[in-house]
Amino acid sequence: MLQVNDKVVARWKGGSYFNGKITAVNSDGTYAIKFDDGDIELNEPLEHIRFNGRPTPGQFLIGDLVLARWKGGGAFRGKVSSVNGDGTYGIAFLDGDVEAREPASDITLVERGTPSAAPSGGGSLAVGSRVEARWKGGSYYPGKISAVNGDGTYCIDFDDGCKESQQLQADIKLL
Repeated sequence: MLQVNDKVVARWKGGSYFNGKITAVNSDGTYAIKFDDGDIELNEPLEHIRFNGRPTPGQFLIGDLVLARWKGGGAFRGKVSSVNGDGTYGIAFLDGDVEAREPASDITLVERGTPSAAPSGGGSLAVGSRVEARWKGGSYYPGKISAVNGDGTYCIDFDDGCKESQQLQADIKLL
């Protein structure tokens, strides 16, 4: 992802961010960084590095508080609810709206978050779990989880026969 000589903004000793460049890519997935003031950090994790002032692709994490564009328009506060395999992110906006496939270029990190310990209603989501899930971002309807996708979304078989193949965790309540 990042390469030697890439100019970055990185966190110094877990605190503030400063300009620097990658001097080595370590085998454990961390990076050596030489900051513009001459300081060196030998094992900087990717989540502490920003490329061109933005988090690098793949760097947003479930639970991060972000500003994201709603339907290509204005930016609104929300939380990352899924990391999709195609490089996009699910965003659960704080007003209740949901964007299933937001490109990284339309997201700005506000605050590193922590994923919810459990979905609404407590417990954990698994194949066979009885749930209520939002249909197309609207009302909640009963159904069950038929698959857990690699991108953190869920397949829902609704009781009325409808199916949703990429349901965000933020839109699911355990029954």
